[in-house]
Amino acid sequence: MNGRILILGAAALLTAAISGLGQGGTGVLYVDGKEVDRQSMERGTPITFAEKETFDVGLDARTGVALNGSATVIARVTGIALIALGLACWPGPPLLGMLTYGAAITLYLVYLGLVVGMTGVLLWPAVALHAILTALLIRTSCITTGTTGASPT
Repeated sequence: MNGRILILGAAALLTAAISGLGQGGTGVLYVDGKEVDRQSMERGTPITFAEKETFDVGLDARTGVALNGSATVIARVTGIALIALGLACWPGPPLLGMLTYGAAITLYLVYLGLVVGMTGVLLWPAVALHAILTALLIRTSCITTGTTGASPT
């Protein structure tokens, strides 16, 4: 039998030679060198996949999977958090990353509520909480750097 063997720990899967893309074939499953199952397929996939190709969630050049609904919101909040984490780890004050996160999340949540029209019982309390935390971080930043909002006399 001419085909490929994929080793899966104690199991091995042998795929029979397939005549072309989209054509059928036979798969044979071996465990400890003994055949345990054999299945025929009428058709295969009409395209080839790289051995490292995974079933990506999100937007990929090879898949039609797209984020929509609340998944988009979660992905964007995660992106904002990653950017803020990068800024916090950058040489300099980590407070910059925390301020960036607080301000960006506050603005994004306001955008979701006012422009996109998303609603929920916790949306506006979350906006208020992030706005308060951002204001406190700005206050802390001003105290630690010695700057105030007062004009010099």
